[in-house]
Amino acid sequence: MKESKRALRRYQKEVKFKKRLKVWLSNWNNFDRRIEEQKAIKGEGWTFLKTTSRPCNCWMCTYEKYERTTKSKINKQIQDDIQDDLAT
Repeated sequence: MKESKRALRRYQKEVKFKKRLKVWLSNWNNFDRRIEEQKAIKGEGWTFLKTTSRPCNCWMCTYEKYERTTKSKINKQIQDDIQDDLAT
């Protein structure tokens, strides 16, 4: 039982590393990306992706942000709609 759990954790760690690497190298052309993936799997580079998805909080290392309305604004709109319906 213990050995299979350890093997599963190792497998999951490798899968996560490959996914993070794919996201980070997505802007490169195919030739360079394949070379860098091979180097990273050997442990020659991109080792910070083994433990975290980004090394710091700077604008270059963070993923693209997305806009969404906050829940408080949504709730306010719903309350306003209900008040309008009750008033009519």
